Amino acid sequence: MPLKERQQKTNEEFIKILSQELREWCEREEIEETIEAFLAYMVKHNLIRQSLINRYTTINKYKEIRPKKKYKEEAIRELADLLPLEPRQIWNILGHDYKKFNPNLFKFP
Repeated sequence: MPLKERQQKTNEEFIKILSQELREWCEREEIEETIEAFLAYMVKHNLIRQSLINRYTTINKYKEIRPKKKYKEEAIRELADLLPLEPRQIWNILGHDYKKFNPNLFKFP
């Protein structure tokens, strides 16, 4: 089987396994299956790296904070106070924003 097909099958299997685990976890924790529960599960079980969480939050919070500040540096300082990142790390993340979260080319159900 070609690599692309194997990756597609792996993605489908991942979704199947994760869906079942999420249902069981929500049942054990006695919480409703929601988007928030899904995200909490992903973070709690380290399925999303902290660096990705920091990157995603930085990019989106910057878009919220920047229009309220006169200078970019002010927005960066505010982000550094909110996030576990140094200003230099924030500049680096924002400098590479063009690579942000390109869609996966594989088909999902």
